[in-house]
Amino acid sequence: QLPVPGQNLPAAEEKNPEWTVCQVRMAADALVRSWQLPEEACERLLAKTARRIRYYQQRHAVARASHTRTASAKLQRQGITVSTLPRCYQDTRYRCSINTTAPCVKLGNAAA
Repeated sequence: QLPVPGQNLPAAEEKNPEWTVCQVRMAADALVRSWQLPEEACERLLAKTARRIRYYQQRHAVARASHTRTASAKLQRQGITVSTLPRCYQDTRYRCSINTTAPCVKLGNAAA
């Protein structure tokens, strides 16, 4: 069974449950190919694809944790304490980019 984006995931993946475009394409490709296979071959293909996607998601989680540690150490060496920085909370009135250092931008009318 393929993992589903947004489904309850193991603790290591809950923070970033999103799939990459490559993983979505991989799942869709396996699903379409499975339509023309006998049931047993179909199950094997989907199981293999699910294992592969889980592997990639686990590796991404490990890489993300490593990057976070490296970035935190670098900021700490520069005298920046991440826990004291202002946070940008998700709000439908704001567009926040969590992948850059760009500030939050208020959407819509400036007078609102």
